[in-house]
Amino acid sequence: MKETNAKFAKNNRTFTIACGLAKTPATPRQASKFRRGRGKATRFARKALSIVNQETIEKIFKKEGGEENDHK
Repeated sequence: MKETNAKFAKNNRTFTIACGLAKTPATPRQASKFRRGRGKATRFARKALSIVNQETIEKIFKKEGGEENDHK
């Protein structure tokens, strides 16, 4: 079953960050526009995705022991 726009607005980290960058509320209506490639938050989708990816990389790096591991 397809995720509703209300659940998407609450649970999708990229969308919530994009809304924050666009200074617009993360509403189901805005989620619908975001998923269709429309609306204010869509302009910030790439920046938001890069922030989410950076957070994920930092979490993985911390789990591996940080700078103690030398990956050469």
